[in-house]
Amino acid sequence: MLRKPRLYRLPNGRSVYYLNKTDTDMVYQEIFVEDVYRQHEMTFSAGDCILDIGANTGLFELFLDGECPSATVYACEPIPAVHQILSANIGRLKQIKATALNIGVSNQTGSSTFSYFPRLSCASTMYPDLSSEEARRGRAFVREQFRTHRSATLRYQLTSLPEFLQASLAERVRKYYGYNQPVNCHLRTVASLIDEYGIEKIDFLKIDAERSEREILEGLRPSDWDKVKQLVVEVHEGDVVRLEIEQMLRNQGFTVAVDNNPHFENIFMLYAKRN
Repeated sequence: MLRKPRLYRLPNGRSVYYLNKTDTDMVYQEIFVEDVYRQHEMTFSAGDCILDIGANTGLFELFLDGECPSATVYACEPIPAVHQILSANIGRLKQIKATALNIGVSNQTGSSTFSYFPRLSCASTMYPDLSSEEARRGRAFVREQFRTHRSATLRYQLTSLPEFLQASLAERVRKYYGYNQPVNCHLRTVASLIDEYGIEKIDFLKIDAERSEREILEGLRPSDWDKVKQLVVEVHEGDVVRLEIEQMLRNQGFTVAVDNNPHFENIFMLYAKRN
């Protein structure tokens, strides 16, 4: 059952609807503070056409509203509960024209079961990683948050715990945020969106889709690639998949730069700009 959206005041003074404060703070840090989508000479201009795959609750759209006036944005979010928040936030924007689409994006149309993480919605995925290695990475990330917590008092208390208690607490926190439930979601291809909305160019393609990135790119026809000017793709699953996608982009005429995720060794950001 969808609940009434709640408002949350961000550090920059803007208010947004949200599902979880921790989740919202993490995404805010990435987009507004670290400015991850403008690294390696990625740019936004007034009037751009932007395709956001994995829009989550719409913080990227809020960012664009202040940076890219009169842009046209197609924001894709498959999870209905998250899409509800995305739609509410898009309704508050002032300078861009954004459309919230309740779809996942893949290499074929249809439907699929997603794992929805209500306490960490940005981790929702069609391909959950339930491996012991992913659990280890999750615990390590939580332990890192213990050491860097903004509250000096809490930071001291957490890091002063005996090792076995820190490990136990980290696992409890990981499991708390790792709670998920299956949700059936609609799937579309980028090609079908280009056709339906008459998209003639994509100035910026953002892909943050938790292990679906390769299939999303496979959903572009050969004739669609020339429409795409810039891409930023968050790539999961390590070097093998990263190298495959990097080569795919180079074959399509893009110059590609790669950044490692500072928290997870198996995640990369690929920045691709047409030569």
